[in-house]
Amino acid sequence: MRHYAVKMNSFSRALILAAFFICCPLSALLARMPETIEGETRRDYRQVWFFYESYRAPGQEEVIWRLPLPFYGRYTNAERAYSFHHSLYPFYFNHGTNYWRKWSFFFLFTGDDKYHKDTRQDRDFFLTPILSWGSGDSKKERYFSFFPFFGTIKNKLAFSEINYFMFPLYANWSHKEYKAHGLLWAIFFPIIMWGGDSVRSDLRIFPFYSHKIYRGRYDKRTVAWPFVQWGEVDLHKKEPRKFVFIWPLYARKWSKYGNLNVHGIMPLGILPPLVAWGYDRRVNAKAFNFLWFFYQYETSDSPYIRKHIIFPFWGYYRFAHKELSFVGPFYANLKTHSLIFESDTTIIGPVVPMYWKTKRFYLKDWRETTFLKVWPFFHYIDDGQGNKAFRTLVLWPTRAEKFERYWGPLYSLFEYRSYANGDRYASLLFRSFSRYWNEEEERWFILGFEFHFTPRYWYVGFMGGLLGYRHDYARLNELTGKRLPSKNTVELFYFRI
Repeated sequence: MRHYAVKMNSFSRALILAAFFICCPLSALLARMPETIEGETRRDYRQVWFFYESYRAPGQEEVIWRLPLPFYGRYTNAERAYSFHHSLYPFYFNHGTNYWRKWSFFFLFTGDDKYHKDTRQDRDFFLTPILSWGSGDSKKERYFSFFPFFGTIKNKLAFSEINYFMFPLYANWSHKEYKAHGLLWAIFFPIIMWGGDSVRSDLRIFPFYSHKIYRGRYDKRTVAWPFVQWGEVDLHKKEPRKFVFIWPLYARKWSKYGNLNVHGIMPLGILPPLVAWGYDRRVNAKAFNFLWFFYQYETSDSPYIRKHIIFPFWGYYRFAHKELSFVGPFYANLKTHSLIFESDTTIIGPVVPMYWKTKRFYLKDWRETTFLKVWPFFHYIDDGQGNKAFRTLVLWPTRAEKFERYWGPLYSLFEYRSYANGDRYASLLFRSFSRYWNEEEERWFILGFEFHFTPRYWYVGFMGGLLGYRHDYARLNELTGKRLPSKNTVELFYFRI
């Protein structure tokens, strides 16, 4: 019962949406690019206590400085022409390629640069919500906004252009042929509004009268909002629908041939009715709500919906390929069934998650990933490609791999990582002692000292090269076959002698 669900089940949709954003780390919402060394090639690893660390591999480099402030790090990937920079993450980060770049200062001060082959440079700059401007080689990309005094914003918020003066006094907006004007805004909507194009006509004089008309599609009208509302929708489809709201007594929605029939008692404006029930025979759907969203029951075949909620004590809700179940504020489980992956996330804990486990199975490459966090004691990550990580302690209660990786050495009692190329890493007590090793190399880091042993050389250093000594063994040159003599190198104040 698709249209019934859209009107009466916004709270349940909000549950699924909230669970998605909680269970999806911030990095997953950004462009999916690598932000640390990937692949199975050998890596060169350096470390100075918890102050500094670096990874280098062919075509890739990652460097992190934790002292002196501000913390700064960067990752570069030559093959993808991609770079990721951050300082005091997540307060500032900047990432992109030769064709696009996004940056943010705590998600309030943001920028977005793009390069188009036809229109060339396109740059957007935001100091949310006060200052924003755009620049580019075409007129439609140039704008300036100084909120709330005056300004123009282009190609944002689903509109081609937004203009305003002394907001909330006046604003107008347009998209394609449609243009509208609004006076005296009440936060999200104007008290007086008019607009339209060749097929649409909108008018609002709140709360006395309003209409929204799209010829051949819908006709919605209101008198003395929210007391009387009525209209017709889906006029271009086989079975148009009508609705009427008479607050605070009764609401009804029905279709032309009787396949849809929904009733509600005591509607409260934008809130769902106190009690509502109905059916939609076209999709084999039926639903019943009592006390707004506190009790909800619904089934539907298109979209697929199975829902039974007694809020806030217990609930089960499946919408399409997402499935949510919860028991009070203590337990929640979110599952995803898609053509790309199967995912299962379990969260336990009041207010903040104390236990968090996510297993995801990717169908294309037959790969399973695991994320486990018992806050604040430890987390464990396995990406299914040979990369694993364990850390204790952990500071952030939700899933935040980048945050823990950048800040974790300041409070970690123990770390362990293994990589797809066979390298291993372990550290104790805020990296007072660390070991990085593989079948051929050993690197030890002890309170700023480094000891490095390989079949080709050995090295002893302090503070990353403030003082150091390296001895290269005599060996045969693989290209010329000539024997190379042994070599000694001294490091002094980061210069090699």
